[in-house]
Amino acid sequence: SGEAYQLYLRGRYHVQKVSLPDIQAGIRYFEDATAIDPNYALAYVGLADAYRTASAADVTPGQVVPKAKAAAERAVQLDPELSSAHTQLGMLAVWYDFDAAAAERHFRRALELDPENAEAHLYFAHLRSNQGRHEEALREADHALELEPFNSRFNALSGQFLVHAGRYDEAITRLQATLALNPDHVLAHMFIATAYIEKEMYGEAIAEAQAAIATSRRRMSHPIGVLGYALAKTGDK
Repeated sequence: SGEAYQLYLRGRYHVQKVSLPDIQAGIRYFEDATAIDPNYALAYVGLADAYRTASAADVTPGQVVPKAKAAAERAVQLDPELSSAHTQLGMLAVWYDFDAAAAERHFRRALELDPENAEAHLYFAHLRSNQGRHEEALREADHALELEPFNSRFNALSGQFLVHAGRYDEAITRLQATLALNPDHVLAHMFIATAYIEKEMYGEAIAEAQAAIATSRRRMSHPIGVLGYALAKTGDK
């Protein structure tokens, strides 16, 4: 229904911010959508994405990953040709099963079903970046951003892929633009800190890591680790 779709869009808007309060708000919207229409596959895709993202916000994976998998599998059960459901299964294979072959199968299936699925391109880029296949990763990320240029999570992650590729100045430019779009995006603050560390701009790195910690309300361990590393590089034991 139109109402369920509007709830799905609201949920998606919140989850892409990647802060725990926003993720929790997103989950409520997706659950409301499934209450209106228990067979609405997209709402289960949203739940899968939200629960998976919650573990990035340092919710214990054991609490949320089974829920993410169950939601993604329910979406595929309801609509076997729903590209975004295969995308979520692909990301679960990347992050939690560490099964690159399964992830690639899901992403290729997602793109076969919908070549314009921006999220499938972005997360395929994530897999390729993790594998050190940087040119391929950046090509897929650029395709995702052509399709969804104002998606703050896509922009932040593409900045991370640029850092992994050793293209630090481009990463900083991309992540500064992401923060102009969404000043409170925890991933953008965290990834730009790593770019500054690589350029030995430790003052800037420390400030951005502290911003990431403040934005996440100390609910993510990764930016605290980045801050510790930046401080160590300055000799501040």
